[in-house]
Amino acid sequence: MTSNHVSCLHRHSVLIGIILFCLCVGIIPQQSYAQRLAMPYKKQGFTERTAAMHLAQRFTFGVTPALIEEMVSMGLSTWFERQIDGKEREDSLLVRLQQYPALTMTLNEQLQMYKRAGEIYTMAKKEGRIPDSIKAFDAQSAEYKKFVDSYAKEKKIKLIGELQRDLVAQKFMRAVYARNQVREVLTDFWFNHFNVSTSNNEARGFILAYERDAIRPNILESFRLLLSATAKHPAMLLYLNNAQSVANKGIKTFASVKMDKVRASFPLLANNVEKRMQGEEEMDAINQDPEIRQRRKARMGLNENYARELLELHTLGVDGGYTQKDVTEVARALTGWTVIPQRLREKPSDEKQERTLQFMERLGYVMEEHFFFQADGHDAEEKEILGKRFPAGSGIDEGETVLDRVAEHPSTARHIATKLACRFVSDTPPEELVRKLTEVFIATKGDLRAMIIAIVNAQEFWQKEYVNAKIKLPFELAVSAVRVLRAHVIRHGALFAKTTQMGQPVYGCVPPTGFDERSAPWVNTGALVARMNVGVQLSQNTIGGVVWSVDDFLEHREPESSEVAMQYCVAQLLPERSHDGTLQRLRSALNDNEFEKKISDEMRSSETMTSNSSASTMVAESETPFLDLAQQRLEKRQAFEF
Repeated sequence: MTSNHVSCLHRHSVLIGIILFCLCVGIIPQQSYAQRLAMPYKKQGFTERTAAMHLAQRFTFGVTPALIEEMVSMGLSTWFERQIDGKEREDSLLVRLQQYPALTMTLNEQLQMYKRAGEIYTMAKKEGRIPDSIKAFDAQSAEYKKFVDSYAKEKKIKLIGELQRDLVAQKFMRAVYARNQVREVLTDFWFNHFNVSTSNNEARGFILAYERDAIRPNILESFRLLLSATAKHPAMLLYLNNAQSVANKGIKTFASVKMDKVRASFPLLANNVEKRMQGEEEMDAINQDPEIRQRRKARMGLNENYARELLELHTLGVDGGYTQKDVTEVARALTGWTVIPQRLREKPSDEKQERTLQFMERLGYVMEEHFFFQADGHDAEEKEILGKRFPAGSGIDEGETVLDRVAEHPSTARHIATKLACRFVSDTPPEELVRKLTEVFIATKGDLRAMIIAIVNAQEFWQKEYVNAKIKLPFELAVSAVRVLRAHVIRHGALFAKTTQMGQPVYGCVPPTGFDERSAPWVNTGALVARMNVGVQLSQNTIGGVVWSVDDFLEHREPESSEVAMQYCVAQLLPERSHDGTLQRLRSALNDNEFEKKISDEMRSSETMTSNSSASTMVAESETPFLDLAQQRLEKRQAFEF
């Protein structure tokens, strides 16, 4: 490679960096297009290519020229139908996902393999293996961490942080490489709607399975099915504390109601069952299981956290017409909905345990995979919820009826319609579209596939004012930049660091609201500076684990001039848009001899500002900010091995 060629590549990489900078800080004017679709896009003035661009902007993690060519060649309706059906082959993605072993493990296998440091310490303590030097529990000490790591390797188990790394990594890999992009976007949307956070110590070991088993399979099924899958999953039960919610002291429970019926008709049988339950004759899982004993010891009675979020966030919405009394009554209806203890996850090991499980079933206990209805914790007294009377003496069916009722409620239809319209159309969606989607939800009993089709078939989706009307959240921004540069992701850590610094730690949204879909939280000064840094560092190939080639991006052609190179790059990075305003701003930037220096100075300034921030602290271990040339060459070679 000649020195002139190297110099040209450098200039082109600087040019691309300037374009990314302008995109990230929003100084390139947004181009709106007149409307269309039949999807009625032609009626709104779209060409098929510009319609493809708008559709891809909303329903993929990043538009590329190659994607638009594919959509136009296939036909937009055919492309979208194949996308929601998940019919595209994912060979390349599956190869990349093979490096994350947790993805193919069952939840039981994950729970056996991945442990919190405290759990590993307890295991070692039971074996009498704790050295005298760390008898005093100090989770922050280097010696403690070294011992836990050593003991885990000896026992062939892993720290839960490795499970979380697989969780985060697969999200980046899917977003960048998945061909079924629409399904990935919908999975992201519904996870955010039914948010759980890795910040929750109890729930985090279940989150990979939560997204994989509860969210992903149900994104285009009925809303009721998706609601039930999330309500019964350990991640949600632990995150919003319903696993600890039991009937208040003195309240008749469902198990006691069942026992009363047995006692009235079969007094001798009731006496025998009670003896067995008290452990007088044989091992009884109800009383002897250590997880259940620990839960009973920690019982504080009714917990309203999940009930409140179920009504406010997941279904009816904050103005959905419920009262505080409804929150309390829903919480009572869901008492006893908890996580199955580990001993009961396993198949009965002997005849005594089998009989124990039969006794539990007679008393109203229910086990469904990892969900456990604990009958002796369920409030079985009369309730009234959203104007409906629930008679005394009900068990798990009471909670199911509550889910039925809220899933079919008109307020839920409007709340879900509004959230979908906000995500895929505008921060302030048109009322007519919300009305249409509400009607579809009610008419189809919450058919989520029908809802998505209704969005792209709506005139409002294609209206002029809603094209380019959404700002990308940090995760979308980072991933779309990687996609449009045709970059390769070898490791996700630094990319995760960048999204965190921009304010969106993936899977780490602490409040149950999820990340805000609207623009306002993401366009403050600090956020825009962070976005600028991502664009510049991507253009310089200095984000660890992310590699792209200027030669490949230019399709191994040497542009005749900077002007030609600029026009080509803009067309690649901003496909199917009017580029006049963009090119004018870029010419001004290129003619400013100080522009590159200004960017470098701004980056150094912003890094100083954020060096002590909590976000930087959170991601310091996973970020590789700048790479030397040898490391860049190594990562490039690794990238192209796929």
